[in-house]
Order: sequence, then C-alpha cells, then structure tokens
Amino acid sequence: MEFTKAFDNMPVGVLVVRRNLEKNNGFEEVYLNDALKNKENLADISDNGILLNLFSDRYDQLKQVINDIFEEKKKTEVISSYNVCLGGYFSTEFYLAGDKDYCICVFREEMEIVGSRNILAAIKDVFYVVSICNMKYDTIYIFEQMRGDEHATSQMINYTQYVSQVTEKIISKEYWEDVVKFMDKDHIRKILSEENRMVSFEYKRYISTEKKLLWSRMSFIWLNNDETGKVKECVMLVKDIHEEKIKEIMENKSLRCAYDVSRVANESKNAFLRHIGHHMKMPVNYIVGVTDMLSASKRYYDDNEVYIKKIKEASNELLENINKIVDVSRIEAGDIEFLFERISINELLKEIIDEIGEYISKRGHVLNINLDNVVHDHVFIDKIRLKQIIKNILLNAVQYTEDYGKIDITVVESKQKFGDIFIYRFIIEDNGPGIDKRIIDNAVKSIPLESGSRSEKLGIGLGLWISKNIIRVLNGELKIESEKGVGTKCTVSVPISTDKNYFQDGYSSIKDNTISEIGQKLKGDVKRILIVQNLITSKNALRQKLICLGFAVESASTGKEALNMYKENGTGYYSAIMTDTQLPEKNGYDLALEIRKYEKKSGGCIPIIAMSKFEGFEDNIYSKGMGITLQIDKDADISVLRAAFDKVNI
Repeated sequence: MEFTKAFDNMPVGVLVVRRNLEKNNGFEEVYLNDALKNKENLADISDNGILLNLFSDRYDQLKQVINDIFEEKKKTEVISSYNVCLGGYFSTEFYLAGDKDYCICVFREEMEIVGSRNILAAIKDVFYVVSICNMKYDTIYIFEQMRGDEHATSQMINYTQYVSQVTEKIISKEYWEDVVKFMDKDHIRKILSEENRMVSFEYKRYISTEKKLLWSRMSFIWLNNDETGKVKECVMLVKDIHEEKIKEIMENKSLRCAYDVSRVANESKNAFLRHIGHHMKMPVNYIVGVTDMLSASKRYYDDNEVYIKKIKEASNELLENINKIVDVSRIEAGDIEFLFERISINELLKEIIDEIGEYISKRGHVLNINLDNVVHDHVFIDKIRLKQIIKNILLNAVQYTEDYGKIDITVVESKQKFGDIFIYRFIIEDNGPGIDKRIIDNAVKSIPLESGSRSEKLGIGLGLWISKNIIRVLNGELKIESEKGVGTKCTVSVPISTDKNYFQDGYSSIKDNTISEIGQKLKGDVKRILIVQNLITSKNALRQKLICLGFAVESASTGKEALNMYKENGTGYYSAIMTDTQLPEKNGYDLALEIRKYEKKSGGCIPIIAMSKFEGFEDNIYSKGMGITLQIDKDADISVLRAAFDKVNI
C-alpha cells in the first residue's frame, strides 16, 4: 500500500479499506491517516470500527456503497451524516484506489454552527425536514429528509432556487403563493431576529411517497446575525402536524356544532312551549267555560248532560296531552322502563277500536283488521306502551285521511323463531292524501314545532315522535312509506316473546299466578273496598266512583288506621285496598309491606291498588317489590277503575 503515504500529510481525514470477502461486510479497514487518527474521540476506537462508529445510523447504506465501488458499478459516492462524538456533520467520498482491492474514503467537514449540532441531532426525529439556511449568502443545507422524496439531502444548494422549484412541487396549490411569500429570504430576514427567534407557517404539503396531502408546519429559528444586524443563519424545520390539525379542526367543528345544537335546542324549546301552550289552553278553556255555565244553572237541565260530556272530553284531552309531555321528558332523559305482562293481541286491538271507534265512525272511515297471520295471540309485552304506539299511529291515519276513507290494520307474526322471540309487524295503511318525506323525517327525528291551523285535528303532534322512540327502546323499528295521492303505510316491527321468562333478566314482568291467587272471587254478594286517603275532597270523589261501580266503601285517613282496620275485620272482609302512595306517617308502600308481613302469619293475599298522581310506569315496577298489586293514576276515571278491578278479578 505504497500509495497511502500520499495521505499522511493531508489536512482531511482519510481511511483505506480492503476487499475481504471472508468478513461479514466484505471489507476491512487497513489504514487511517494522521488527520483522522488524531481526531479527538476516535483514538480509542479499535480496528475495523471507524466506519461503524461514524455511520452507525447508515451503516447498511455504507456497506452497499463500498461493495458497489469494488464491483465498479459506481465510480464515486458521497454519504453525509451527523456524529455526536465528532460534534458535527461531515461527508465521506468513496472511490477506488489504483489497486481494485482497495477503496479510499475521504472525510470532509461540511458546516460548523456552534452549539447547534446536538440540537439538530435531538430534534431530527420530531421534524421530518431539518435544514440550515444562510440567508445572507442565499444557501440551504438539508440534513434530514425523513418523509417524502422531493429533494436530495446532505448537500448545499441555492435557497431561492430551492424555494422556487421544490415548493411548487410539494405545496398544495391553495397555499403555494403564501408559502413562497413567507419563505422569501428577504421576508425571513425582516421578521426573524434575536428578539423574535421563531416564526411559523401552516400549510398542506404533498407527500409523493404516500401520494397524499398532509398538514405541515414550517418554522424558522434564529441562530445568528451578520455584521448589519440582520439574521444570517437560521434553522428551517418542517413538522408533520396532520393529526393534531385534524383534531383541532374536529374540536372546533364540535364546538360550532355544540353551539348550533344549543341554539337550535333553545329555539326548539321556545317553539315547543308555544306549540303545546296553544293545545293545552283549548281544553282548559272548554272546562272553565262549561263549568261556569253549569254553575250559573239554578236547576238541572237536560242540556247539562251535553256540558258534562264536553267537560269529560276536554279533561281527557288535557290529561292525554300532559301524559305525552311527561313521556317526552322521560324519553329525553333516558328514564323509560317497561312493565311486561301477558296480553291478547286481539283484545288489545279491540280496546283501541272501542276507545276511538266513535271518532272513526264520525269520519265515515271503513276499518279492516286482519289477524290471519298471527299464530300466538297471547304474548308478553308492555300492554300500555304497545297500545300507545298503535293508537298514536292509528289516530294519525284516522285524522289525516279524508272522510269516508279506508284504513287497514294487519298483524303479521314472523315464521322465524329466535328462541322464544317472534317478530310481530303491525301494519297500518290508509288511502289518505299521503305525507311529504320531509315532514315524515321531521316528525320522527325531532319534536314537531308546527303550530299551524289544526283546530280540527286531535293531539299536540307528539304521538309519532313518542312512538318512534318507544319502539327504539323496545329494539324495534318504525318504517313509514307514503306517496302523495295514494296513501301512507306505517309498519311497526317489534320483538315479542311468547314466554315470560325471556324478560326476567332485563325487564319487570307481571306474574299471572299472583293475580289469580290474590284476585279470586270472594264468596258473598258484598264487595267492600277500603280506601286510604287523607284528603277529604279526593276521598269523597273516589268514594262516589266506587259506589257507582257497585262497591261498598270504607275509608281510613292514615296507613296506621288502615292496617288496624284490616287486622280487626279479618281476611275476606275487604275485596281490595286502595291507598294513596303519599300519606302522612306511613305511606302507601309502607302500608303494603306491613300488610304483606301480617298476611304471612294470618294467611290471605288481598289486592292492594296504589294511587299516584303520576301515570308512572316506572312506579309500577318499583311498587311490585313493595307488595303493590297494581298502580293506577290518582285521578283515574270510572272506566280505568273498572279495568283495574277486572285485572285483579274483582
């Protein structure tokens, strides 16, 4: 290796390697000149360790370069890297020596920026472009290019040319002009200083290797000034901020959406209050006006029957509207539960028709019911909720179909059985004028706000919305199909069990055997009811209703008094006990528990009917565990009372 003597006095470091196929890397280090040998931090490195130490992050690339040189695939190759031990960036040029088994590596320092090397080494994993710009001499040296392939690294190029060529290639068109203006060297020298050490700009950058646009942030960081006081050198960094930018955009969008939702909700609330206020006021005016007419009468007239009927109709409408509003609040709060019991589909439809039959006849509609596809008539479901759904949809068909129309109700039981579950479809069709799709969507997706001229219609427009949400909680589906001039078809599909055990895990259910046991017909002709109510007016009103139903009535004002009367008169004396849930000292639930405790010793199981001021289905579920047989509304009319007594077999 006589040729190595020429390198001894060279100021740059030189390393000579020899081809050695027995080595894993295919070569070995055989010579270091004095400039490289005396380099601080390299003196202790063992043989064949210089290249690995200097190019630890690019050693595989280096091995390939040297092999290519030996194979004469390349005449020369330059690799640049940063080394913490050497405290700087350098490039190494590889080329063949006179002997083809030797390769010469010449090391050159590229740039010296005091204190910046370790910083750049630390941040290169955070930023996918790291470069140093000399704004005075219009140059840029790019050390790292971690993402993309739009320009070469480890070389000095003209800064202005770089801005012109590269930015046009990689910057999104909508940001290109702004980026060019921002990166202009005179602009950077104007805004960057020792006092203002960093400036940034966000834009979209095209990553050719991934073929997509990503949000990026370009930052210029001040390093030093020239003799004129303007920035000379600065670091240019480009960071990938796509994820955080998308997150920021989504958060801002969410805030805007939340504001819009809040604003719309507030407007909806006000419109809703105005809407229901109109409908709540109408029945109240009826009640007040007709009551005044009755009060003004000095004696009983035949017309009074008409007035009493109007009071009853207006009261029922008012109560129904209030119940709908309560349902809305429960659905919105997610506080809705169900009370499952064994019912007959056929009888349920008959009840609905009986309740609105007069209205159907008044409109002259023809109503057809088809149950041919129902195999299991008796099923387990929340009767009140299912009735509410079907009645609401049927009322819509009756109201919005022109007089003398046709309405069909078809119930279809699916042939496919899922355990003990069948899918029942209740199909209600009419030949009315049809409904616009937009109106249907608004009705089922949000609380209706229209309060137009609908004086001839019933209800406050909440029925469809309530029905849709109840069906949803029941894991069912509401489908509405309508065509202008043809009619509307509403299909309610709900899973219904033919076995009560299906509901024992997730829902409450009424046990048939409990009602059959406690409701056996008592011997004798006298049916005596004990009512427990501390308010005289409520007590008298209930007494009159029970007398009309043919019951003998006794009363107590407190739970303690009622318990004593029950014990003194013995089992079989009373047919049932009706108690207000809100009583002084001992409330209705406590009274029921005391009675059930007493009955364990004495025998018997008297029906206990609780009365609450709420028509609460959740209260029903709660009261079951407290010994209550049934729970009804405190202001229930005679028909509701009759149905309650029929249910407990009295």
